[in-house]
Amino acid sequence: MFGQPAGMAPAVVAAVARAAAARQVPLTWICRSENEARAWLARHGVPAEPIRIAAGLDEAAVSHMLNAAAVGFAPNDDGVSTRRTTIAALLQHGLPVIGTDGRTTDPVFRESGAFALAPAGDPAAAAASVDKILLDSALRDRMSAAARGLFEAHLSWPRIAAQYARLAS
Repeated sequence: MFGQPAGMAPAVVAAVARAAAARQVPLTWICRSENEARAWLARHGVPAEPIRIAAGLDEAAVSHMLNAAAVGFAPNDDGVSTRRTTIAALLQHGLPVIGTDGRTTDPVFRESGAFALAPAGDPAAAAASVDKILLDSALRDRMSAAARGLFEAHLSWPRIAAQYARLAS
């Protein structure tokens, strides 16, 4: 899990945390404030035990943690989208992403092969993705390659700079 608590679907977070704990897979929430994260968990009744909070890290430490991760998690209540830099960071690090499909989900994400998308209101489907991805290394490898390709094709700085240059000319 990577990002700030605003806009996260509590039921999806809870379901995926339970599924990860059942597989004895650590779930780490990378965020700016441990107190803010703990308050969010308590406010929404999400069990904190299976979630390690890594707060206030510099960009090198965040990158190191993402490089060591097997899967990214994007429990956005309105769906994963290109307007969230956390999604770009997960893709840049080649992480398959368990996420939500909602009103703001970009079609390119749905079609990319990098995401296991569950409907935003379906925590059970998101939790099922944990087993699906963690138990199938070939699927994880394909999703990882798709994540890197998606980042390079759509979200890398050279690609974005070229788009800006075209718009400015």
